[in-house]
Amino acid sequence: DSNGKLYQKQTKGGKTEWVEVNPATMNPERHAEGQALMAQGAANGDLAAYSKGLAMTKGYGWNENGLNMVGIRVPVDSQNAVHDDYMLAINKGKLEGVYFASTQPGQKSYNGSAALGGVGEISTGHFNMVGVDKTAGAWKHAYLAGMADGTVPGARDVNADGNHSAAERSFENLKKMTEVFIHQGGNDVVNFKADPKTKTITADYVSGKVGGISQGCQVPNQSYSYNAQTGQNEVFVKSGLNKMAGQHGSFNSMEALFKNNPKFGYSVINSSDFTTDQMNQLNDLRTNAKEEYMQAETQKYLKDNPEFKKYSVQFNR
Repeated sequence: DSNGKLYQKQTKGGKTEWVEVNPATMNPERHAEGQALMAQGAANGDLAAYSKGLAMTKGYGWNENGLNMVGIRVPVDSQNAVHDDYMLAINKGKLEGVYFASTQPGQKSYNGSAALGGVGEISTGHFNMVGVDKTAGAWKHAYLAGMADGTVPGARDVNADGNHSAAERSFENLKKMTEVFIHQGGNDVVNFKADPKTKTITADYVSGKVGGISQGCQVPNQSYSYNAQTGQNEVFVKSGLNKMAGQHGSFNSMEALFKNNPKFGYSVINSSDFTTDQMNQLNDLRTNAKEEYMQAETQKYLKDNPEFKKYSVQFNR
């Protein structure tokens, strides 16, 4: 559950129930192997090795020969969620990409949420995912990913206070959530205002929203991502995004991974399980990507408005 406990279905005397288990004693060899991988990953700055080892020590599944997505959740009150989480794409043991995402819903209610028991938040844990082709549909025009069995355990914000409490996240209160997808999230925006008197352009940075886009889904920011294979950021200006035309910014590369790996593992893990150095590394990647995105939008603005090319630019980050 989202409080860090592991449960397994067990049948005793003809009765099947969920039982709390200790991953260290459930499979000691696998747990020890996971600890060794974590130590190796931490020492070498290898997020792929560390993530796999961490999943193993938690008793989670792992797709040994294919794609694993790892959602790193930085817990906040769910109504305040922005794209401050991370999604790592680990393919055949190698880190392919880092996406800047939200694993929480970003709102405390929406039309119909009360009838479902409240806004849902996917639980931490490991889930088997399959590709869901929506490229020909009017809904998203995207290649998404959803649960293999159509359901996933999650917490419901029963009192709609915008915060999934420890009690709501406890195993006893987890609910079945349906239609939990990984799909494109919001996008950042830079608003420009030119002042001819001072010959200054003010550039205001506005972070992309999660509320109204996610109802418990897993949503990467479309504006930028980090390509671990090239060591470069990939940034996408707003004018180049078009949901219905399939221009989904950073999500396009994730879509390609889903198409090529229609069955994959997805693990959601709290950021507190990663080292301070690793989180600093990820935070730096986000800061650098956002800066590169802001510069790209600025260059686009100056290209479209050449009369302002000699103006100074004041950035409000």
